[in-house]
Amino acid sequence: MVEKTWEQSFQELSHISSTPQASTGKDKADFGGVLVASGSSIKSGADLAGKKVAVNTLNNINDTTVRQAIRKAGGDPKTTEFIELAFPDMQAALERGQVDAILVVEPFLSRGLSAGATLIASNYVDTAPELTIGAYFSSAKTVAEKPDLVKKFTAAMKESLDFATANPDKVREVLLTYTKIDEAATKELVLPSYVSEINRPALDTLIQLSKDDGLLQADPKLDTLLP
Repeated sequence: MVEKTWEQSFQELSHISSTPQASTGKDKADFGGVLVASGSSIKSGADLAGKKVAVNTLNNINDTTVRQAIRKAGGDPKTTEFIELAFPDMQAALERGQVDAILVVEPFLSRGLSAGATLIASNYVDTAPELTIGAYFSSAKTVAEKPDLVKKFTAAMKESLDFATANPDKVREVLLTYTKIDEAATKELVLPSYVSEINRPALDTLIQLSKDDGLLQADPKLDTLLP
């Protein structure tokens, strides 16, 4: 089986919908961030140089944005070691001293803060204003053969995103229907921005950082991918 490069995979995709979530763009008030243990000598991203940081997936948006947070604070991310851990396992690893810091998103961010951890950086905010975190894609084949399906899916997603933006309390309510989050805890969650447009400048920044870190060898064809 021949593995495809990122560039080959990108060429087979065509964007069909809006982003499901984006950074709030507010420092220390985002849905994701870097936590350290209570009493840690690490006070900012700069102090993460030479430290172990847990992320949920290696060579992805989270270690890329943490590196940028380190740079922005004046540190050198080249000496930072990233450890792959599942979000539910990170707080315990931090408390045991297996890692020096953890990159978590809600609800693990609020849980960590409640357990006494300290938020030292909002890595998505440090990377780009209102950074796009995720998006829906489909194959070019589906887009060409089922345009009506694509149109309806895109319209439904936009309607749901607009509703979520206007009704954050409803978002918190629906979380209880498919997660094990405590009802009281949902009130503490920092929700992402439910935007209906891709943030192109932010993506350009993320692409450049990915190239700088060696994750991409060439620019993805965004003019083809984005609506």
